[in-house]
Amino acid sequence: MKTRDTAYLEELDRRIRSGRLDTVLTAVNALQDTPWAVNQAVFETARVLWEREGGGMAGLPLRADCPFPPCPVCGADMGPDAAGRGKHECLARLRETAPARFNAWKAAVREARERNASLRGQRIGVIKILMLAEKFSREERFYFPYQLDFRGRIYAVPPYFNPQGTDLAKGLLRFADAKPIENAEAARWLAIHGSNTFGNDKVSLESRYAWVLANQSRILAVAGNPYESRWWMQAESPFCFLAFCFEWAGYVRHGPGFASHIPIAMDGSSATACRYSASSCATASAAGP
Repeated sequence: MKTRDTAYLEELDRRIRSGRLDTVLTAVNALQDTPWAVNQAVFETARVLWEREGGGMAGLPLRADCPFPPCPVCGADMGPDAAGRGKHECLARLRETAPARFNAWKAAVREARERNASLRGQRIGVIKILMLAEKFSREERFYFPYQLDFRGRIYAVPPYFNPQGTDLAKGLLRFADAKPIENAEAARWLAIHGSNTFGNDKVSLESRYAWVLANQSRILAVAGNPYESRWWMQAESPFCFLAFCFEWAGYVRHGPGFASHIPIAMDGSSATACRYSASSCATASAAGP
């Protein structure tokens, strides 16, 4: 439990000893006992887009800074690493003769500086996620420790690369242990998840399933070559949707019995969310609430 309230922690200890928190501890331990693995297909795609294509797509930031606007008078490079970043006579004259034009240029420079500062922060997150994904891609399975906040919400302890992280982090993770998609209901839940990750989540469950069937040729094209078929980059959660495309293609290719690894995100309430495999969703649906 993450809190500085020692009295609260002492009360929790008393409840643990009396067995009143057994349900909570069972839930936390179930999460910590769940083995994960890196989704190799998604990892390879993300690494190519970042290292070879320079980012700037599928929610990835640009690897390079945006250029600063040149001198509005002579066109000289006015970037922070250029010789023109010192005193520049053109700008001094422009400030005197055309202050409105000078101020517009200064505003554009300020916007570029702020945009680049934001990009640098985003790059740090992407680099750390890809670095950790590469490190753990050599492991068949690994586990996440979890902790609760003072409200009782459960969070993974490691930052950046975890199942509650960014779209990139979630897309790069899959369950180490697969479960077979054995019936149409399980396949339906996988399709619903795919529709949700694309952003088609404000319609009925049946409409989401129908959306996947209607776009199946595009989904299979993405799975076949995500570098040429870039439709997936338009998704609300591009890398989670890409993971779905690979998974759906596997199901279409192998049919019932296909071993599915990706987590299916489901809203438990407005405050919580739970994750199941597609076959677990089907089992839960068949069993009722």
